[in-house]
Amino acid sequence: VREVLGDPDDPEIQYKIVCHTYEIPLEFPKEVLQEAELAEEPDEKGIQKRKDFRKLLTVTIDGETSRDFDDAISIEKLKNGHFRLWVHIADVSHYVRPDTPLDREALLRGTSVYFPDRAVPMLPEKLSNQVCSLNPKVDRLTMSAVMEVDGQGQVANAEFFRSVICSDERMTYTAVNKILIDQDQALRRRYKPLLESFGWMLELSRILRAMRVRRGAIDFDLPEAESEIVAGFHTEYSGFKWAAFFLAEYANMFMVGVVGATLFLGGWSSPFGDFMNSGPFQIFWIFAKAFGLIFVQIWIRWTLPRVRVDQLMYTSWKVLTPFAFVAIIGVGFYMIL
Repeated sequence: VREVLGDPDDPEIQYKIVCHTYEIPLEFPKEVLQEAELAEEPDEKGIQKRKDFRKLLTVTIDGETSRDFDDAISIEKLKNGHFRLWVHIADVSHYVRPDTPLDREALLRGTSVYFPDRAVPMLPEKLSNQVCSLNPKVDRLTMSAVMEVDGQGQVANAEFFRSVICSDERMTYTAVNKILIDQDQALRRRYKPLLESFGWMLELSRILRAMRVRRGAIDFDLPEAESEIVAGFHTEYSGFKWAAFFLAEYANMFMVGVVGATLFLGGWSSPFGDFMNSGPFQIFWIFAKAFGLIFVQIWIRWTLPRVRVDQLMYTSWKVLTPFAFVAIIGVGFYMIL
């Protein structure tokens, strides 16, 4: 016997059993904690080298149980009817330098692991919940994507900055949904300075959602399972994808797409964009989506009950990689010919 975790019927022990089973480290090495403690709040000297967005009206929108806030959004509607959208992501790279103890430990962990009532973070708390968390009313270092989006969801232009922000509010999906959909008067009075921005966010999120549907995206719109620990007992319930969820998450997905287009396609207009709109590709895409949907349904039905998640990911990678390779080769030949 190497270690006694405790009574297996004790709910407090269950997360330790999971961590030991999947080799999730619960403690950080001493040198990692020491390096994390050196992280300091932003100072004026460091801020001067960054784009200053602290005067922008900025909010984070997350679930009630979220423990860290790594993204925030700002928005304004321009005179030409377009939207200017800012998506701010916590600049962790400012504090975690390559090949340092912090960097190696983060690589080893890969991600934070979330339990119903706690989390095992990828980075020490000094970083994950403090200087790298976009908490309200404090200056935070970020990477910002600034995008001008038209009424069809197309990007007119985009810029990227190392920046500094000061979030105005920590909002939740529940509160924003009550403000926008339920028209809760008490909350609307409380957050009156934000109402115009929330209206623009909702309008833009609907535009982006419609654009994704036109492109063939599948939105299952399934309720999300949530868990709650009450007096030592584990209860489960389902939450719904509210308007506020789309408001925040579509902004982030859109930003990722814009960054990807900039890095790999060299801008918003490219030969690849013309190819995707061509007749032959659209016919191919219809059949590909139909085949993909059938394949995914069969794969989930027959595989999920039989293997662990890590095994599923490894096996899926082996099976799907040849399909991706063939698809890339086919697209390449079409574009050359």
